[in-house]
Amino acid sequence: MENTVKTILELEEVQALKPDLSQLRIIPRDVCERIQVIIFQKEKNTLQLLTTNNFPDQLKKILTKLEDKGFRYDLHYTSTEGFEYALTWYDKLEHKEEIAEKAVNRQKQAEGK
Repeated sequence: MENTVKTILELEEVQALKPDLSQLRIIPRDVCERIQVIIFQKEKNTLQLLTTNNFPDQLKKILTKLEDKGFRYDLHYTSTEGFEYALTWYDKLEHKEEIAEKAVNRQKQAEGK
């Protein structure tokens, strides 16, 4: 953890982030809500995490698991409001997946399957 980048993000900075929604699948929404940590970006083997750090013991467990799997990470701390905003990314992911599923179903119908 000694090489970890740590920053503090205000609500406006969280709102300006462009998360990779596919990375949200790494930690399910209910777990994220409970321990207040979200993985929102991945570059090579470095994950970008957003947290309130309200649950440091659980955060440490997640970080240890990530390290054990060979990941590095950058921690970005935010307020509860910033984190609540970030949770809306899961809604965007669900919406995106629904659209993709409908497109697949339309394609299957068009092919007569």
